[in-house]
Formats: sequence, structure tokens, C-alpha cells
Amino acid sequence: MAVGKIKSYNRLSEPTEQEITSALSKLVVLKLNGGLGTSMNCNGAKSLIPVKNGKTFLEMTLQQIDHLNEQYNSSIPFVLMNSFNTDDETVEFLQKMEINQTKPIIFQQNRFPRLYEESGLPIADSCQLKGLRDQAWYPPGHGDVYRSLQKSGLLERFIEEGKNWIFLSNIDNIGATPDLKILCWLEEQEKKGAEHRIDFLMEVADKTPTDKKGGTLVPEDHVKDFQDSNQFKFFNTNNLWINVKALSNILKDDDLTLDLIVNKKTIKDGTKVIQLEEACGAAINCFKKPMSLRVPRSRFLPVKLTSDLLILRSDLFEATTSGLKLSPQHALPSLPTIEFSNHFKGVEDLERRISDPPSMIHLRHLTLNGNIRFGSNVILKGTVKIIPNNDENFFIPDGIILENTVITEPI
Repeated sequence: MAVGKIKSYNRLSEPTEQEITSALSKLVVLKLNGGLGTSMNCNGAKSLIPVKNGKTFLEMTLQQIDHLNEQYNSSIPFVLMNSFNTDDETVEFLQKMEINQTKPIIFQQNRFPRLYEESGLPIADSCQLKGLRDQAWYPPGHGDVYRSLQKSGLLERFIEEGKNWIFLSNIDNIGATPDLKILCWLEEQEKKGAEHRIDFLMEVADKTPTDKKGGTLVPEDHVKDFQDSNQFKFFNTNNLWINVKALSNILKDDDLTLDLIVNKKTIKDGTKVIQLEEACGAAINCFKKPMSLRVPRSRFLPVKLTSDLLILRSDLFEATTSGLKLSPQHALPSLPTIEFSNHFKGVEDLERRISDPPSMIHLRHLTLNGNIRFGSNVILKGTVKIIPNNDENFFIPDGIILENTVITEPI
């Protein structure tokens, strides 16, 4: 999409309380909850990893919805799309939770059989799952959300209830909160009539040199171009605002055609397989009146690695009832970049080695490469690299301040 066709979030006006209350009655919040925390050595649902003050992604999302409902006396439907990998664990977790107000609506996405890479035939010899995390099956990407939502009957239910918008996002993106300025602006365009109506809004953010993955669908031979932030200025945050009736009509007319992603993998027993997947952002090409909205980077705070988790757990972010907010003391132009060795790959590794997150308000870059453990009340500033000369236990003492330094010997 041309830069000229991308609207800026900064140009949206502040809505009145009456506009907010009216718009919230038209909203559904849908979170993609099909993923596992395997990139952080967690075998369970990623949404159940503690993020801040012991609260999981799921708990923090529920808290956000509860806060909106209480503040504006609304009743926003909160929907989870689980996969067969996450459903049982999520349901069990919710049953143990004390849910104040918002009871999640749950549906499951489809499961597809993995195919042998060599023959293209399915690995599964029956349609039945053989135990937890059956390697013969997989959830076919978040593009499956549209047909699975239709099949669940929820799409028609939301139309009958008078809903206009589904706000769709990844549950591991803490920045993806229901934004009232965006919602009210969409409602304003809707009321202006067909000429102004938007039926699919994609939130995009400025691309930086550290953004190497995700967001934009490009041909394989142009991947290096995508990684060049001079070539691609923006990327898809996967925060999507979808008009409910427009989506229903596209599905009824069988006009939903998403690019197929061929994902080659090697499963645990060494078998080379193919997964056929779809991405939900690719649906932008199926709608008649799509638009992209350039949003602040604060709308995109995904947690893919333990380095992302450490940033959110540190004093860079403060927990509020409406979500995590960047500390007002942070004055640097961007969040710090962090490089970890495999010693910090897993969530348990991180918690064992850094039980008390250091202060990172004034940090630009951190490298931790080795058998390192942190004490309490450590302060990091500027560029800090800790690269021990050997793999023996390396302890960072309590209360120490490290600024613009490379450390190779014990302190």
C-alpha cells in the first residue's frame, strides 16, 4: 500500500465519553490464542506465561477488558481462538481463575494434517489425535480465524447482536489493547455512509533495523529487501479491525482467498514435513475498502523471546489496569536491544538467572553471553556487554551500576 494511503494515528481526534460508550457497544475483542511458548522452551500455551507481577498474558488481557467494561458500563464480548494444542490448558486455567466480570467466549480453530515433504501425503493414519501435542497435526496459522469463526456460529451471532467491529490481535502482543480513538474513528466513518466506510483496518508501525521478522508478505526472492528498513518503511502489527458484516459477506460469497504459506519443518523424530498455513493480515486484499493506519510502536510489544520478556518485566514498563505503559522516565528514542546466549533461552532459565530484573530505563543495548546470574537492584545504563572468558558461574553483585562497559572478568 502506498505511503500516501496510510493514515496516521496522530491525526485521529479524541472522542467524547458519549462516543466511546456508543462505539464500545459495537465492539468484539478477539485474541489469537493458538500458539505455544516453544521459542522460550515452554511446552504449554504461550498466553499462560507470566509477564508482569506474576500475571499472564491472558490475565492481563482480561483485566484490560474488565477495566473498559467497568469504566464505561459496557459489556464487550471477549473471544479466544484456541488451537487443539492450547484449548484444554486454557479452559482449565480459566476455571481456576476468579473472573470478575468478563467471561471469555471460546472457539477452536481447525487442525490440519502435516504432510511428508517427500511424498506430500499426510502423516496421520486417522483423524483422531494420539495424545497431547500429536506431531501428525498442526494449527494452520492465524489466517484460519475467519472460517473457524464462521463455522463456530459466532460471526452470525455478533451480527444479530448489532456488533460492527472485531478487533483481532495476537495475545502475546501486550501493546494490542482496544484503542478508543481508533474504534470511534471507524464508527464515525461508518456513520458518514458507504463512501467513507472502512471494512478492514490494518495497524502498521514504523520499521526499524531491528525488525527482521514478520509483518509483511513478500516473495521469497525479496526477503532481503524486506529486511532493509529503507525499502520497507512499515510493517503489519497484526492488530486488525474488521467490519463484521463485510467479513460475513466475503465468506458467504466464498471470496476469501489468502496466500498459502508453505512452511517446511522437521518434527521431533527427524521427519521432514510440510505445513500449509495462512496469515490473517493477507485478508486485506479481499475487502473492498481496506486501509492501513500508522500507529505508535507502543501498539506493537510482542513477546517472542526471553529478551522481550525481560524488557516488559523491567522498570521500563509499569502495570496499570488498562495494560502496560512505558515508564515516563524512559527518554531514549527506542527500547533497548538485547542479545542473549542460549543460557537465557527458556523462561525458567531467565527466572533462575535474573530473578530480580535490573533497571533498564537508561539502557541502549545489553549482551549476556555465558553462565551469568544477576543479584538484586542492579542498574544498567548505555551499552553493557557481559561476556565471561570461561563458562564458570559469573555473578553480578547486588546494587551495582554498570554503564557503557564490557565485562569479561568477575567483578
